[in-house]
Amino acid sequence: MSGLEKALIEMMAEVIEHRGTAADGHVGRVRLFVRILLEALEASGFYAEEMSEIDIDIAADASQLHDVGKIAIRDSILLKSGSLTDVEFELVKNHTALGGKIVGEMLLKVPDSKLLQYAKVIAESHHERWDGGGYHKGLKGREIPLLGRVIAIADVYDALVTKRPYKDAFSHAKAVEIIKNDGGVHFDPALVRLFLDVQGKIAEAISS
Repeated sequence: MSGLEKALIEMMAEVIEHRGTAADGHVGRVRLFVRILLEALEASGFYAEEMSEIDIDIAADASQLHDVGKIAIRDSILLKSGSLTDVEFELVKNHTALGGKIVGEMLLKVPDSKLLQYAKVIAESHHERWDGGGYHKGLKGREIPLLGRVIAIADVYDALVTKRPYKDAFSHAKAVEIIKNDGGVHFDPALVRLFLDVQGKIAEAISS
């Protein structure tokens, strides 16, 4: 990945961050958590075939674009402090499809970019659920790309431990409990076990 490509991705990440409900470092923390999880996964030897095709450095950088589709969601919905209506929630959910489209159009110009290849997969799949109840394709189990399954845990963990207009921040212990209980439902159970192994390292990364 060239220095220019990395700089452009980081600039886009800044734009995404400031289109959210709070410019609080979410993108950077998810990037860090993804790196921790992928490094632990590589060391474990689990999902070795899938991991052999993943460059951890590039994947961590690509994770910064997981919510790129939100730049196409209206402020009146994206920045709403109260509860979303069913219609509004459906529009927000569409950010995964929109993200895939945005990155896909970039890929047409630079089809050999591994970073953009990863980013498209991540944007489209990070809200899929292990039980098939996610969006936007309703993938189930290992139909969900490995990067999407990893980002799902990192993204939800950070959302849980961060204060939002509609919720207070949960403690690290409470967030870990929620993710543990959702193994095999929302999250890949094997990745949840891995998350539990490295959760101390993740907590330390936040505090530092």
